[in-house]
Amino acid sequence: MAGEWNVNKIARGMTAKQFIEWGLYAQLEPFGAERADIQAASIAQMVFNMAVAGKDRKPLKDFVLRFEGTVEEKKPSQPWQEKKAIAMTIAMAYAKSRAGKSKSGPVKQTSEEAARAMADNVFAMVKPKES
Repeated sequence: MAGEWNVNKIARGMTAKQFIEWGLYAQLEPFGAERADIQAASIAQMVFNMAVAGKDRKPLKDFVLRFEGTVEEKKPSQPWQEKKAIAMTIAMAYAKSRAGKSKSGPVKQTSEEAARAMADNVFAMVKPKES
């Protein structure tokens, strides 16, 4: 059988990097109900804009369905420090102790060190550019 149908198994096997990549992909190429809403809004926008004068045309966002309590309505500005703290919390939940090697011999990485390294890697992918 091609593909996996066990959502819990998929979630356990997905890395933090893969999860972030899927989120970024969904922002670029929406799928599911959100995509259907955008497609319907695009058609409604085209029909409306063809029926009115050029000065009265409206952008796509005016036609996309908005539901009470959606993320769009609740877009607070979240500082990067808070995002890093969230990444650290998630990393701590999934981190395991790891053994490694250094020039001086074997090194045991604690769960906290592993979590910090994981959080730093995740944060590096999503950190906003400083001006």
